Amino acid sequence: MVKQKVIALVDCDSFFVSCEQKRKPELKGKAVCVLSNNDGCVISRSKEAKKMGIKMGQPYFMAKTEFPKAIYVSADHEYYAQVSNIVMSILKDFSPYAQIYSIDEAFVDLTGLTRLYKKNYYKLAVYLREKILQEADIPVSIGVSSTKTLSKLASDKAKNIKTGIYLIGKRKIPKELRNTKVEEIWGIGRRLTNSMKKYGVLTALELTQKSDGWLGEKISIHGIEMKHELLGEMVSPVVNDETTPKSIQNTRALQTTLTI
Repeated sequence: MVKQKVIALVDCDSFFVSCEQKRKPELKGKAVCVLSNNDGCVISRSKEAKKMGIKMGQPYFMAKTEFPKAIYVSADHEYYAQVSNIVMSILKDFSPYAQIYSIDEAFVDLTGLTRLYKKNYYKLAVYLREKILQEADIPVSIGVSSTKTLSKLASDKAKNIKTGIYLIGKRKIPKELRNTKVEEIWGIGRRLTNSMKKYGVLTALELTQKSDGWLGEKISIHGIEMKHELLGEMVSPVVNDETTPKSIQNTRALQTTLTI
């Protein structure tokens, strides 16, 4: 058994657009889209552009015809990498354990930081979010729970609420899993989703109700790890290295669930 953990997933909101709005503040509050290389299609949208109806991946020539009032910007990936470094540096200074997952996402171990910052976990997330906004001028959503999989689920929900912060504690897990479709689970792709539905597994809760033996046979060790992460039992700890995995790392270390 390992020490109970509290893990946050910090996810930059509409990151490429947020970078452009940082560089050009006059773009804030407007319908802005960042385009892929050679201006092929939309790869990032502001919330105003989303409300307008512009879709992710929509070809530029179609978007500019259908939504001429939106602002379209060519991607500058070198600049986005520079801004990402600023955000990640803030996270690494904030916690001794911060693991970069992608250019705009990182897992942060908050365990024990309540004593250092004299704040509960919710207020700690609020403080971190405000700190990133003040120092990097980048808005983020933060999901907090006891495992990476649950914190990822929480961060997805955080994007849809005004506070930008969502916590999933022990008592909330069953309800959250019941309301989470299997395809919404971090690490489940289209092929695995189709397999689960074929076996009648439609929600995250139904996946956790399967035995380890069944999951090992139908999905492999990945399915077993996914089940325990969804139940609040940490399988993949936050480590200080840069990695961009598409699924949970194979580092079996189950723990007791944590009440947040």
